[in-house]
Amino acid sequence: MFASRQLVRLFSTSQSWYDKMRIAIIGQSMFGADVYRLLQKDGHHIVGVFTVPDVNGKPDPLALAASTDGIPVFKYKRWQLKKQAISEVLEEYKSVKADLNVLPFCSQFIPMDVINFPKSKSIIYHPSILPRHRGASAINWTLIQGDPSAGFSVFWADDGLDTGPILLQKKCYVAPNDTVDSIYNRFLYPEGVKAMGEAVKMITENRAPSIVQSEEGATYDAMLNKKALTEIKFDQTAQDVHNFIRGCDKVPGAWATVNGQNVTLFGSRVWDRIEPRGTSVEVKGSSKPGIVHKYGLVLFGNDGKMKDDGINEICTVVAALNFGNTYSGYAFSTKSDFEKNPLNISINTPGICTGRPLFGKRYPTCILFDSQKKNVLCYGYDAEKKWVENGDAYRESCFFFSHLRETLKSNGVIENEENVLEKKYFQIWRYLEALIAECKNEVDVTRWVITVPTYMTDTGEQILKMCIKKAGIPVHQLTLVTDAEASFAYCQKLLESERNFEGSTEYMIVDLGDNNADIRVVKKVCGELRVKYRQTRTVPTPSIFKQFLRNLNRLLSSRRMDIIKKDPLGYLEIERGLEEVKLSAKRKKPIIVHLHQTTLDALKESIGDAKFPQIDITNRVMILYHSTYAKIFRNLIEHVTSRMEKVFEVYREANKVTHIVMTGDFYQCCLVKESVEIKFPQKRIISSAFEEETVVKGAVLYGWQPFKYTFEVFENSFFAVTEKAPMWRHLTVTISVAAATVLIAMTTDCLGIVLTFNGVVVACPLAFIIPPLCVMKLRQEPVLSKENIFPILVATFGILASVIGIIVAVYNLTKGIECSHGKEMFYCLTPSRINGSMLASNTTL
Repeated sequence: MFASRQLVRLFSTSQSWYDKMRIAIIGQSMFGADVYRLLQKDGHHIVGVFTVPDVNGKPDPLALAASTDGIPVFKYKRWQLKKQAISEVLEEYKSVKADLNVLPFCSQFIPMDVINFPKSKSIIYHPSILPRHRGASAINWTLIQGDPSAGFSVFWADDGLDTGPILLQKKCYVAPNDTVDSIYNRFLYPEGVKAMGEAVKMITENRAPSIVQSEEGATYDAMLNKKALTEIKFDQTAQDVHNFIRGCDKVPGAWATVNGQNVTLFGSRVWDRIEPRGTSVEVKGSSKPGIVHKYGLVLFGNDGKMKDDGINEICTVVAALNFGNTYSGYAFSTKSDFEKNPLNISINTPGICTGRPLFGKRYPTCILFDSQKKNVLCYGYDAEKKWVENGDAYRESCFFFSHLRETLKSNGVIENEENVLEKKYFQIWRYLEALIAECKNEVDVTRWVITVPTYMTDTGEQILKMCIKKAGIPVHQLTLVTDAEASFAYCQKLLESERNFEGSTEYMIVDLGDNNADIRVVKKVCGELRVKYRQTRTVPTPSIFKQFLRNLNRLLSSRRMDIIKKDPLGYLEIERGLEEVKLSAKRKKPIIVHLHQTTLDALKESIGDAKFPQIDITNRVMILYHSTYAKIFRNLIEHVTSRMEKVFEVYREANKVTHIVMTGDFYQCCLVKESVEIKFPQKRIISSAFEEETVVKGAVLYGWQPFKYTFEVFENSFFAVTEKAPMWRHLTVTISVAAATVLIAMTTDCLGIVLTFNGVVVACPLAFIIPPLCVMKLRQEPVLSKENIFPILVATFGILASVIGIIVAVYNLTKGIECSHGKEMFYCLTPSRINGSMLASNTTL
């Protein structure tokens, strides 16, 4: 049956269709099928599809796609014997009269008689940047050898192994934890399909290059088709072990001998925290035992090192960069200062700002480039000043970038590290480079800590690490910490200095950052900061500047707002004024915002028209009275406090939360502080006297004493265990159960009663009682909420079954009822009554 496309071709009177290049596709798999569909969509003339025979009665995806469209499909088990083309196969192939062979993915050996038959020869897809990684396991070896970039090649086929001239190539960045699956699905597959279509188009337009491969740097890699080749060798560094495991994930699968058993390992990543507590296991070939813990298995290379494993004797200075969206800064402390007084932390002092004293110890996160975007003219306050105080001609000759951290909210694919840094994120690493250089002028840093927002994506974190590396910080000296972690570290140290820190206390951390609020309950246990509860969704908290501009838009007409937008100093003055407001505003006192003349004129006209009694304009300042200011942010503040109240309602152990740690830029607003104190009068509100310093100073403390920040798991969630149970306790319980079982069996001469007790006391709770109770515990919703209806029903069934089973078993035991169940199972000594006399029958197997 013909598809619609074939019907059009069959009855078309136009000669243009037959003038197109005739293409034969040789290959298999979904990749081959998608290449076929793309070529069909592009209007190419597919004259035949050559693929492998059906497997277990199922056709290959390429064969299925082609047969659906009515394209001739040929299925060959092999093309040649003893390196000679099979004549019947060759003649059948030649009958389609192809002008070009396209081999998207082909596992068969194709004879040169077929490769060279079409007038345009043959092109092949290979998943590596040739001439590196020739062979069938190219993707695996790209990761195993730790290549910083991967990619694919489309090349002209010849009689060598992946040696033909290159038609086109594309690269992508390799992430630290990429696996074969992740890099294939993210880039090699989708971009490879597009590249095959692009290559065919270039050939049809007679513009396809043919670049001879250089033998310099060429490698031939072994095919990983034998189990011995995928065994992990531990006589290499931890990074090399990690690369080998992810390079074999999931096919063919790297394995190691753990406690005498072969174990295949997946999902590898470098453990960059302190060494975890867990169970030691013997790993064959490793210089150090592995550790099995709640997150998996930790392995060691021959270097025996783990990143961020506490204070290093070589580490003499820790510096932290607070890379914020609006303002940034740095702080540092030496080892001697930390040992004497951990809170003795030096912080940068930017100086003055356009004639007015600076309200905080941070720089604006902005940078000014020349017209070529290559040379940095200045950054911070100097960049703002030059940008706004010079004329339009100057602004047209340079580029100004601000609010840099917003650009890190990317979820896209990073194809090429150098290209990404130079073209898309150059302003970030150049700003960090300037900030790092200024910090280095004051002190010789040996460890760096960079703060990141809680909401940052994996892609954003990857980009930031690339920028930091480009800015001059070695990877082994770098630690990333979230704003919430850094804030808690600083507040904890404050409490310890006051001797008020309670290790058993649970703390609510509320991080009111740039664009959202992160609310969680934590508890510090054995050096770990364990998350007991976290809100499942974030609370939006736009910056004060953005919130005020929304209200300003409502206040002014669109014409007047456009006037302000065209004047960069107008916006800048408003933003600066409102940032000052966060620190200086007092309850029920008017708010003073300095204004530029353009903004001043527009506001005067609007306010004069609308007669706003709660706003005054005088002497280049705007005065907002408390009621106006409170109205602007009332809904936002109420939303934040209501979410905090919701946590206390939902979290069943809320009575243990006695302290609330508040941090983030939005918390600096006086109205937020007042609202939190009023809403939660019984809780102790913890914050620094200078909130803008909390995060950066906490990051320095984290650099000296990193702690693990982990989510609560089963062992500390359902049974409230704070440490691992000792082995003697396990042995005592096990021996007691075994002794009770033997005693019951000997007393009753029946194992049936023992099995009954085992079912109702052990099996039934494990299957029907404990799992639903754990689900309800981990959900944290109230027990009788609608979300817990199903777990409650399952647990109720399990409890009833156990109770009824125990009653029946005890009744049978006390009444001496015949052990019919055991008799049926042939393992009981039971009394039998025959003709009124008792006989003992010992039934055995």
